[in-house]
Amino acid sequence: MPKDLSWCVGKFAYPHGSDKPINFMELKDFMLDDAFDFSHLFLVRTMRRSVIAEEFSDEGLKSFIERDDASELASAGAKLLKQIADRSGKRPVVSEVYPGVGVTYEYMKLMWERDGREPFTYHGIGESAYGRKFITVQAVDQDWRDFSYAEVDTISIHNIEEMSERSDLLIINLNRHFRSEAAATIDAGACLAVMKSSVLVSVRVSESDEEVIRTTIKGIERRLPALSQIIESFLATGAPWRFKYLPGFDEGFMLPGANERAGILLAYVAPGQVEVAGFSETVKFSN
Repeated sequence: MPKDLSWCVGKFAYPHGSDKPINFMELKDFMLDDAFDFSHLFLVRTMRRSVIAEEFSDEGLKSFIERDDASELASAGAKLLKQIADRSGKRPVVSEVYPGVGVTYEYMKLMWERDGREPFTYHGIGESAYGRKFITVQAVDQDWRDFSYAEVDTISIHNIEEMSERSDLLIINLNRHFRSEAAATIDAGACLAVMKSSVLVSVRVSESDEEVIRTTIKGIERRLPALSQIIESFLATGAPWRFKYLPGFDEGFMLPGANERAGILLAYVAPGQVEVAGFSETVKFSN
């Protein structure tokens, strides 16, 4: 008889001097999310202060960072923003949909500062559950004061269009929202209606021919759009979208058992000839 696969984090309680557990105390999901997010954010902030090197020798730290696509997303965002800022000559404005506590923002600060640039303006919009957390951890960063966070639990196309109008770069971080417990209120197709600024999208996808449903380690079912269909819908707009696919990235966040491979797709569109290394007009994969 097959065993049910379950996942849980917590600690066992033992009587003094005994090796037999008498109780298990579960660590709630929201505590795990906070621990992961805050640890990652302050690790990056420590990198900004040059306390530790950007390249880690510790395998535990490497594996910790590699479970989050924030560095990949921020790297693409920073490269896009530098080209946009150099062309306009003005202080750029970045907006991010579903920023969580601001890990991608923190990475972009790191990359921006390493280039010797002045801070950019940042606006976040996302769930109310993250509002106070975001403000708390960002308010203590004295060098970056021009930021805001709008608490909107049900994000609409109208919200996205408004943010696009006041931004030089709009980041739609759907993969970050994928890891949360709340159901996303927009999908990747929403960004197709937003062409008033440069747009950068992160979305988790399946390599199957159709949309699939996968179960996360939290026991939550999530829909994964087909990679080929997402790319086709982007290109159908006629805009010069560029793509970078990370196959198998953070596959461990979903329970095993499905035959369909999955990964994370990064995509951007920007006015003019803006090119980012590692991105291309098409994505090659075998389904």
